[in-house]
Amino acid sequence: AAGDETLLRRMEHILQACRRGKELVLQILTFSRQTEEESSTLRLSPLIKETLKLIRATLPHTVDIVENIASGRDTVQAEPAQIQQIVMNLCANASHAMREKGGRLSVSLDAVRLPGKGFESLGLPPGDYARLTVSDTGHGIPREILDRVFDPFFTTKKPGEGTGMGLSVVHGIVRKYRGEVKVKSAAGMGTTFEVFLPLSSGPHLAAEEDAGGAAAGRGRILYVDDEESLAEIGAELLASLGFQVTAETDSRKALARFRADPGAFDVVVTDQTMPGLSGADLARELLDIRPDLPIILVTGFSESLSKERVRALGIRDFLLKPVLRKDLAQAVSRAMGTEAE
Repeated sequence: AAGDETLLRRMEHILQACRRGKELVLQILTFSRQTEEESSTLRLSPLIKETLKLIRATLPHTVDIVENIASGRDTVQAEPAQIQQIVMNLCANASHAMREKGGRLSVSLDAVRLPGKGFESLGLPPGDYARLTVSDTGHGIPREILDRVFDPFFTTKKPGEGTGMGLSVVHGIVRKYRGEVKVKSAAGMGTTFEVFLPLSSGPHLAAEEDAGGAAAGRGRILYVDDEESLAEIGAELLASLGFQVTAETDSRKALARFRADPGAFDVVVTDQTMPGLSGADLARELLDIRPDLPIILVTGFSESLSKERVRALGIRDFLLKPVLRKDLAQAVSRAMGTEAE
């Protein structure tokens, strides 16, 4: 039993390191990528509330979180994942500032009209804006470095505690959506970040209201990854949800198995980088056989693959490694059209 606990603890450390590595890569890519990401008209309040649920589970017990999400207009034109990234980066920064003595993290959302009193310095065009405010009661930011907090790789954290990319990523995303982010702080007085995003008058996507439930129980899945350990883990994750899973470590054998009985699988989950046939090539062959087949592509970052190209190939979904059980389950739900209403 003691040995199992040690093994579990070490596995948790490995998973945490993987997550940190993934987050850093995504931060750098978000900051450096100049192409336009696909955006949609979405409501901020359900997205922020769902993100805060995840954040709440990661905060130390000494940090209280206060949520004040106002009802009313909150529809913007943006990519959901990048809005979540804004919230998570700002909250992570606030949490770090309170890690020693604890404190209160306050997150609020309301709508404001510009120009208005107190907003003269924003430099934004007149109009209606959603305002996301994230405040902490931490140690604050000294005045002499306040102007540098959005600089890439600038950090006051110790080595290993941060990358200096979080706030610069927030700044880049907000500017991309024609908004603005402002910071107010003083040493010993806490810090407040205000994010302003232009409100949209278009209809929002109803799907954004829902967190998206995990598919459970029914469906036959072909899981393809040339790394045996990853194929086994992926198959076990899906089997734990009740799916019937067939794992293949050879993309050509996977194609031959599918060609022999195209109706045997409801969804195919495939890695991208594999010898013989890449995931994209495998998807192309599978869709030639059965054009309505839902396919999920799993990959690390690839210069040759964008969301646009993936969708042009007919692939339903696109996941970045390391893939967590929840993300994989939700992707299968979407692919099968069984996501929770």
